[in-house]
Formats: sequence, C-alpha cells, structure tokens
Amino acid sequence: MTSTHALLKKYNIRPKKRLGQHFLHADPTIKKIVSSLEIDDDFIIEIGPGPGIMTKYIAEKAKHLYAIDTDSAMIDVASEELSEYKNIEWVNDDILNVDLAKLLPKKKIVKIIGNLPYNISSQIIFWMIDNRDKISSAVIMLQKEVALRICAKSGGRDYGILSVISQAFSSCKKLFDVSAGNFIPPPEVTSSVIMMDFQNVDYDIDDEAHFKKVVKAAFGKRRKTIRNSLLGAKFKAEVIDASLFSSDIDPKRRAETLSINEFIELSRHIS
Repeated sequence: MTSTHALLKKYNIRPKKRLGQHFLHADPTIKKIVSSLEIDDDFIIEIGPGPGIMTKYIAEKAKHLYAIDTDSAMIDVASEELSEYKNIEWVNDDILNVDLAKLLPKKKIVKIIGNLPYNISSQIIFWMIDNRDKISSAVIMLQKEVALRICAKSGGRDYGILSVISQAFSSCKKLFDVSAGNFIPPPEVTSSVIMMDFQNVDYDIDDEAHFKKVVKAAFGKRRKTIRNSLLGAKFKAEVIDASLFSSDIDPKRRAETLSINEFIELSRHIS
C-alpha cells in the first residue's frame, strides 16, 4: 500500500480546506483506529475515506465496505489504488444525505468508522442517532473538544445538548487522543477517537422528538435556571412547575446539573 505522502504526490492532491480534509498518514494510528471497531466479517461504512489509506485495512476484515466521500476526486484515486478489493462499494455523496434503508440490503445493520470533517461532526452524530436502528456501533475521530462534549458527565462545562442526546441514545466512550502530527496537513487542534454503541443503551424514551425539544430548550440559555430556560422556550408555566415538582427537580437548578434520567423523566411529565 502506497503511503499517504506518496499518494498525495503521485496524484498531485492538495487537501481541500472547504471540505475540512486532513489525511491520516501515521500507520500505527490508522491500524489502532480500525482495530478499535472490532470488525469481523461485518458490513461497514467508512465516512470520508479520502485517498483510501485506512480503507485498505477495513476492507481486509469487512464482508462489505461502503466508502462514502463527497469528493469525487478522492474516490477516483482510492478506487484505482484499491481496485483489487472487490468488497468495496464507492459512494460519491454527503453522508448526511445517505438513506441507509436504500443503501443496505434488507435487515442488514452496519458499523461505522471514519475521520469526520470537523465542521459537520455534530450533524453526523445526530444523523447516526436518527439512523441507529441500522447501526450497531461507530468508531469515529473528531475534534477533541467535541469528543469531550459527547462523553461529558453532568455538572461540568462540557455537558450540554450534544452530551445528553448522544448518551441518551448510545453508550459513549472516549478511546484515545490523536495528535496533529498524524495528519497532512496538521490541524490546529488535537483529535480524539470515540466509540458509540447504539445497541446497548440504558435508557427508554417514549417520544424522541419531544425529548430532544426539551433538552434543547433547557440548554437554550445556560446561565438561566431550568425553569426560566423552559419558560423562554414557551412551555406553559403551570406545566413546567408541575413537571419539575413531579420529577423532583429544583426549579433553581441549571440544565448542566441534570442527569440523563432526570431529563427523560422531565420530558415525560411535560408531554
């Protein structure tokens, strides 16, 4: 397999800033990410394969691999370099537009892996949550700051909408950090690899849309109390007061102090 440096030189590739392209070149890090997903003859989606450096190691273990990239030039390069792998299906599309029901064979679920573009990483997290009935788990790399928010526990400054919604619908775990020197070009921040397990979740949510609405409203004004934040989102005062009382939540608490279970209970009472 040609190295990242050699591939970029061979095809005269310049990473596109508008697509947030930072290509991994450190082989030990690439192998560590792939091994973290525990691929065993599975159906896999790789988000943003770029020139295909990590794709090779995934294809060696996967039953079928969907390599999805918005950059058609990258797909041209990677598909040419990895033409001997017949289990790779190249898809030129934005992952946020991909319909898994149409992409996957009937009743199949996938594992997801990828180095997510920093500028849309949160949107991809929410996309995975919305499609979690077809996704068993994901090992993804993103900006360390976002990884900390996803895995944050209540009471800290990193705990917010992304934390609550991610942890309500998946089991989240930060695996390891990846320094900027592992990339071409080096980003200005440290990256982190996380695992999200969508099959082993501890919570049961009746109305997902309503739950998300309550969580987003609660964090709308972080410095306000939970009661005032919900009032600002135009929930009725009498409903808020009754729901906080029934959920045994002090109206003067702030959203970042509420646990996942407390958000679920509050959401149920408000509905």
